[in-house]
Amino acid sequence: MNVADPLSKVLNDINLNWASSILAIGALISTTTVLLAFQAGQPRIFLAMSRDKFIPKFKTPFISIIICGLIVGIFSAISDISVVAELTNIGTLFTFFIINLGVLYLRIKKQINLPFKTPLFPSFQILGAISCLILMLSLPKITWFRFILWLIVGIIIYFISLVLRKKAV
Repeated sequence: MNVADPLSKVLNDINLNWASSILAIGALISTTTVLLAFQAGQPRIFLAMSRDKFIPKFKTPFISIIICGLIVGIFSAISDISVVAELTNIGTLFTFFIINLGVLYLRIKKQINLPFKTPLFPSFQILGAISCLILMLSLPKITWFRFILWLIVGIIIYFISLVLRKKAV
């Protein structure tokens, strides 16, 4: 049987409904927290993009905070919570996958001494990247389709902004 919340189902099956409720509340809180964390970090990304002239400059960060809040709020209000959770999962896992590979690349290929140290280098980075990839591969195909579509849209926007930026210079 393919169940979206197997641990909760098992807890209900063994008459631990209170534990299942705590688990459901925890899942809701953690999903909301991740969405809020993304929303809090996005204005910094907009700041860097505007500094690099990929988007127009905002005089104050509150405009980008409002824009992020509206986009996240509208998307969350009209989407199924399981879709939001799956897209949040694949986005977070992909970010951590890239970060692990980025640390490996910078330390090995570029031979850069970064100001932070990681224990048992490169074991944790390799295990981290593999773990993220395994978890990503366990997500439904529709989530991958949505993720790849969103990634393609982002890449198209990036290249369009590159062309526009070169014309402006």
